[in-house]
Amino acid sequence: MAARGGTVELVRTLGTRRLLALALLVAACRDEYVVLDLDGGGVGVAACGLTTGEATPEVEVAINRDSAWETGACYTITVTNAVDEAVIWEVELRAGGEVYDVWNTLPEGEGPLQRYRGDPAANNVSLNAGGATSFGLCMECTPASE
Repeated sequence: MAARGGTVELVRTLGTRRLLALALLVAACRDEYVVLDLDGGGVGVAACGLTTGEATPEVEVAINRDSAWETGACYTITVTNAVDEAVIWEVELRAGGEVYDVWNTLPEGEGPLQRYRGDPAANNVSLNAGGATSFGLCMECTPASE
């Protein structure tokens, strides 16, 4: 019961709107959302996520958000070969914003859903057994409330 009483006291002290803002900030610190301060003092969440679609069956894909700011985010994507032979990889990603910069990959397609594959210049077209490569991208996003 102490936690519940503490919650009631927190609502009284901060007010519902400030408590919501605090909850969104905690979520942002956990890399769950990007919190934006909108005009008028409100708080919104940027639709700046990155999710995987189809990929070469022999690979595993891990996404890490390296940085986020009011209108964008940058990610590192690691592709790991999970089989005992070399593979040529491709990964499909859905971006929650407009991708404006990529490195160590060759993107194909337009819009939020694009395919990414190895870049000969980065020497990562083929992955040896158990091998991995990383590539990155940055995107611009808009608040979900706009």
